[in-house]
Amino acid sequence: MPLILPEELENDWIEPYDENLWDKGQKKAIEELIQSYPEEELKAHTVTRLRGKEYAGNVPEISN
Repeated sequence: MPLILPEELENDWIEPYDENLWDKGQKKAIEELIQSYPEEELKAHTVTRLRGKEYAGNVPEISN
C-alpha cells in the first residue's frame, strides 16, 4: 500500500535511518508518519484503460 504524506512531512520521511537511534525514538517517529491520509483530502478520478482487452492502440494519451 502506498504512503501519502503531506508536503510538510516529506523531509521527515526521507531522513536517513540511524540504527543507533532506533531504540531512542526513531521507530516511534517513523510510526507516527505512517497514518491514514484524511479521506476528505483525497480525490478520485475515473480513467480509461490504456492496456488490455479495450486497448486504444498507440495513442498520445499513453505518454502522458
